[in-house]
Amino acid sequence: MVEFSPINPAERSEAATYTAAPKSTKKVSTIASAMQRLADKVNGSNQRQQATTKPLTDDEFAQAINDMSDDTSRIVAYNKQNYHGKYYGIIDKKTCQLKIYDKQGNVVKTYPVGIGKNKGDNITFGYESQDYSKKEAGRFTTPGEFILDEYQELSARNYISKRDGKHKLMALKGDNIGSEGATQAIHMVPNNRKERIHRLETETPNDNRVSYGCVNLLEDDYDDMAKYLGEGNKIFILPEESGNKLQLEKQKDGSYKFVQQYHKNDARDLSPEEASQVDYDVKPENAPSKRDWRT
Repeated sequence: MVEFSPINPAERSEAATYTAAPKSTKKVSTIASAMQRLADKVNGSNQRQQATTKPLTDDEFAQAINDMSDDTSRIVAYNKQNYHGKYYGIIDKKTCQLKIYDKQGNVVKTYPVGIGKNKGDNITFGYESQDYSKKEAGRFTTPGEFILDEYQELSARNYISKRDGKHKLMALKGDNIGSEGATQAIHMVPNNRKERIHRLETETPNDNRVSYGCVNLLEDDYDDMAKYLGEGNKIFILPEESGNKLQLEKQKDGSYKFVQQYHKNDARDLSPEEASQVDYDVKPENAPSKRDWRT
């Protein structure tokens, strides 16, 4: 089991084992105290500690999660306590990978994915709402928290497998700030876009910028993914612009969702050219190749 420590999370890796730091006689800040209680909640503690440690409130727990160093760590730590499904997915646009996690925070599968042609974290409002005669229009894969929804449309012949006749597309429903109104889906490579198959099989993630915003998988990978993720499961898409991040926000019903926080403002005071200038401060893991990067 992956444990969590509030001490220097930025120095820890996804696969690291965390332990709570020893108590200090120095006075700690409110957030440090909340982070320690979060560690006790995630890691568990002995009966004496449980008797003397005040449980975190929901707001304190959310704040402690938001103070963690990176998006993946926040999602994993939060879902250990709050996710009701067995599996969920995280899409990293920098590496063009979909990783499937179990509730305990373990990576069980990794797939190459095709994503939006344009780099950046703008919102895509759907194919029909965009002027695709312009190079910069749409074509962004929108970050945020999404729920998978089985989407059946008989006229969508390009998403019906010629191998087994099954419809291989699921909608990504986002109903929070940062993805409100976004129209995206995850699907097999469309039958009329066969050129994307070779691009997904190359070693270079930049080759995977192929779509109008939807997430593409090779058909075999889609079939395998569907064994883990289906209607009601969640997929989280990470921002790629330097400074953007996913943070928990309290919703009107009292629940919390991961919402994209922009490094400028929600109005996106950027030109299309500026939005496409992505600072890749995270390198792809282990130079993935088409033979060995799926687990």
